[in-house]
Amino acid sequence: MKILTIAKFLLAAAEAFMLAVFILPITRGILNAGNAFGILLCTAALACTIGWGKLRSLPFWHTCAGKIILCCGVVLIIIAVAYAVFLSVMMINAYDSRPEKPNVVVVLGCGVKGTRPTQMLTYRLDAAYDYLIENDGVMCVVSGGQGKGEDISEAEAMKRYLIEKGLPEERIITEDRSTSTEENLSYTAEILKEKGLPLDITIVSDGYHQYRASLIARDCGYENVYSISGFTKLYLLPTYWLREWLALTAYYIIG
Repeated sequence: MKILTIAKFLLAAAEAFMLAVFILPITRGILNAGNAFGILLCTAALACTIGWGKLRSLPFWHTCAGKIILCCGVVLIIIAVAYAVFLSVMMINAYDSRPEKPNVVVVLGCGVKGTRPTQMLTYRLDAAYDYLIENDGVMCVVSGGQGKGEDISEAEAMKRYLIEKGLPEERIITEDRSTSTEENLSYTAEILKEKGLPLDITIVSDGYHQYRASLIARDCGYENVYSISGFTKLYLLPTYWLREWLALTAYYIIG
């Protein structure tokens, strides 16, 4: 019994810690499907762990219906964990796959504050800049439209940032209509075709996003898709990782 009590305490502590991890981004103004779902899961898990003694003593679990529901619940949890592991492996494998022969770099937008890139977008731009400086002559497409609360388009803000860092303006192509990853890559493909450039690209985004971005890119007709990932702050990773699981599930279902 003592071992079970310790195990229960450790499990509850882990669940409480993860709950705090998903709540933390909210204090920085970040609330999305990832941390909302994470908070829901952690709260439910913590409640079950704390109240496990009362739950297991309910007469319902000793009935036929109760046993069936319990078995189905266990199976669903196993399937969910296996599915999450599968998605995570695919996401990690797509994290960074730089091409042997440099090709067009496409930086995906993710928010502007006024006229300046958000910190997350700045990390993407820094990763793109380092690669572009190492590979002289490679063209760069900055992709992103103007959203609510943004004084200029994401593409324009990204272009200004790269020019400030020293990248020649003639190496930057702007795509300033898109509002989603699908539109980022679809509109960029149109521009590359108009300019007679091959549909071989290196996507610059956050690592957790690269797998889904590569799937969408292939749907848009790109021939070879590579990736360079920007830095993601550790405390934000669980929130965006979980959100990406949800987005990938929607992609698999809806296409």
